[in-house]
Amino acid sequence: MKILLEFISILYIISLSSVVYAGQLCDKEIYDAEFHIRGRNETVKKIEVLAIWSPMRTGWHKVNQLCSNYTGLPLERKCYRSNETKTATWDTDVRGIELLECDFIPNSCVSESFVHVYLKKNKVHQRHVNTWPSAKLGEYAKTKDVCLLDTGLPLTRKCVYNSKNYTVNWEQGEKYKNIQCLLALEQKIVTLNLTNLYKEVEADNKTNQEAVKQLTDILSQPDTVRIATDLEISTNILETITATDKSPELMPKVVEVTNLIMHSNENAVNSSKQIETPTNLLKTVETYLDDMADVIMPTYKCSEIPSGVNKIEEDLTSVFFINPHCSNISGIAVYSMKNPQETSILYDTATKTYFRYIHLNQTLEEILNEPHLEVASFIPQDVWQTLQKEASESVTAIRFSLYRNGNFFVNNKDNEITPASVIMKMSLPGYTDDLPGSVPLIFGNNHEISNEKPQCGTYDYKEKWKMTGASEFYTKYAAVCKITRLTPFGALVGINYKYDYDADETVLTIAMGHSQEIISIVGCVLSLFGLFCIWLTAICFKKWRSQSSNMLLLNICLVLTLIMAYFMIINVPDLRDMLIDATEIMHCYAEGAILQYLVLVLFLWMLIIAILQYRRYVTVFGTERSPCEVAMYIAGAWLSPIIPTAVVVLYDPDSYLPISENGDVIGTFCYPSGRSFYFGIFLPLCVVIVVNVWIFLYILCSLRRSQKKFKCSRDQKDFTRQVHLGILLFFLLGITWLFGICAHIFKSHLLSFAFSLTSTLQGFVLFIYFVVFDKSARRSWTQCCVGKDYYTMENISSTPLTYSSLRNSRKSI
Repeated sequence: MKILLEFISILYIISLSSVVYAGQLCDKEIYDAEFHIRGRNETVKKIEVLAIWSPMRTGWHKVNQLCSNYTGLPLERKCYRSNETKTATWDTDVRGIELLECDFIPNSCVSESFVHVYLKKNKVHQRHVNTWPSAKLGEYAKTKDVCLLDTGLPLTRKCVYNSKNYTVNWEQGEKYKNIQCLLALEQKIVTLNLTNLYKEVEADNKTNQEAVKQLTDILSQPDTVRIATDLEISTNILETITATDKSPELMPKVVEVTNLIMHSNENAVNSSKQIETPTNLLKTVETYLDDMADVIMPTYKCSEIPSGVNKIEEDLTSVFFINPHCSNISGIAVYSMKNPQETSILYDTATKTYFRYIHLNQTLEEILNEPHLEVASFIPQDVWQTLQKEASESVTAIRFSLYRNGNFFVNNKDNEITPASVIMKMSLPGYTDDLPGSVPLIFGNNHEISNEKPQCGTYDYKEKWKMTGASEFYTKYAAVCKITRLTPFGALVGINYKYDYDADETVLTIAMGHSQEIISIVGCVLSLFGLFCIWLTAICFKKWRSQSSNMLLLNICLVLTLIMAYFMIINVPDLRDMLIDATEIMHCYAEGAILQYLVLVLFLWMLIIAILQYRRYVTVFGTERSPCEVAMYIAGAWLSPIIPTAVVVLYDPDSYLPISENGDVIGTFCYPSGRSFYFGIFLPLCVVIVVNVWIFLYILCSLRRSQKKFKCSRDQKDFTRQVHLGILLFFLLGITWLFGICAHIFKSHLLSFAFSLTSTLQGFVLFIYFVVFDKSARRSWTQCCVGKDYYTMENISSTPLTYSSLRNSRKSI
């Protein structure tokens, strides 16, 4: 026990050496506390010990070896000097806090992969494997690959502490199930540009000056929609740049970027509060400005800045650095209109307001009676003189920050205290104690209109606005809030009783295309209609369906019907979501295997038809097909594709998932990829297409030579027949798929458009040629519908498929 007490004492004494703030020491505190330690068997022991707070100098103190079991974070406490007691005092009582050895708590959540869906144009789904990178306790982690939600927020997840089992885990909830991220958007946003810039800044590929300039240009782009993600990325870029660069030339650009962010629309700001972006932005900017005080206002070097003032003003963000040693100035006053009696007032073009400087020897009463006052503050002469006596080395400059967008300081809760004036922050960089006297924060307020007494409020990064009570006194022009501690921000405040904000409001929508997708859908509908008519013809007329050529046609129609129905489903997002579960891996395996099998069956039939057409139009002899030969064709076309499909299913099933090994999305539906795609789909397809193209061209050339050989006199009619035959063979032999192959190889959108236009019409073209243009089919339908005495297809015997039959008919296979 004695060793443990010494251990705790040493920890706090060590922390004393790291504090550099001036002031008195906080008293030593000894009290009972619960302390958990890790035993040799990795179990947790709970014992009662005496926790000792060693004497500490003023400022924040953190002990990295001891953690609070409530937060899982190192114990942190502030020692400050009270103006009332003139002694250093601890700000909070930490008695009774459960203490835990920090080494026992994991300090970060481990990296974790997960699957989500990307929504592309027309709400097409793409499965994607993303990653949660490791994150420290209390941090929000963003996905490795950008994931935008429809609220404009990035997909984030918090690393939280579990006090029951002393572990850190990723935050859980329904929002992390069935995640849908947006890719193709209707709105014009700059998120991708900001993301790329952030990557370059992290990789140190740009100078800070270049990065800030590019950030300014991106945020200044007209006709763009600002979303919460843009605020978060911009804040991260600023945080990275300002962490190391303290050059004076950079500061005006940082303030300009901050001002541009402050111009963000209300919805973007409100949404970003869910991941604490406004708080992080204010912390980043205010810490940077405090660190720049010594650079901007060098101690006692008034020759460089004779006026003792360095200001940067934008319309929503303004910063003033003041060195009272140089010109006896200790504050500022800002006015909405010029006071004719005041000759020292200046005009600011950025804010369209007037301002003047307040000197040490001026009194509060002088300022309170000035009309049109917006905000003012100064350090009285007696307070400044006391500061110079007690902390002259720490206090060399005064800094004022003005913010005119109060939405960055609101947490969106009903009946919440909100700022009702310009928000001001007064800072003495390097000083953290209580002030040796009261300092006024003066806010313009028209009390002749409002009957309520003005309320002063302060805002801390970690807490909401707090009412500090009514203003000490006020005139009809202004109200005074006096402070004795350097609070982060001050303003006049009120209560917002009706704050209507929907955290889940949709601000981003998926882009809906009306070109290639609509053409594909129309083509699929026409093909399905044509195939339906062919099936209806086969059902109604037994003699027609019993012909060997039509039996082969029906096999092609069967596989085409299945494929066209599938493409119809995947081109209608709502229909796909209803019928296909894209999140189930087993469903994806089945979907990919069936699609691979059907495509191979279709191409085998195209190859068989090409060979039969070659025999019919070129060799002429042996065109008759026996029932046994037809059965062999049917069996070969339907059974052969089982072999390559089974090989992929057994040895490479993951290739059906529409993602690559590194997690990149490579498809919109489940289909073989990688080697399985090239050997199981692409290579057979290319072989069939090459053979069919050769047969297609050879048939046309052969018929042309035959026409010249026999010197037909009916040249015009024969030419028309050849054109019809060419169109039929073009679709029947699958030559249209040549566009798809070339589109895949050359990544051409034009070829992809041509493929969508022609390949989806295959079923409709078969209907036109084999039902509409066929005299026997027309006669049968006419007799069936009209009931007149026509020769029907039932009474017509099949005509032998010879070269002479070609000359009279082109509607059989």
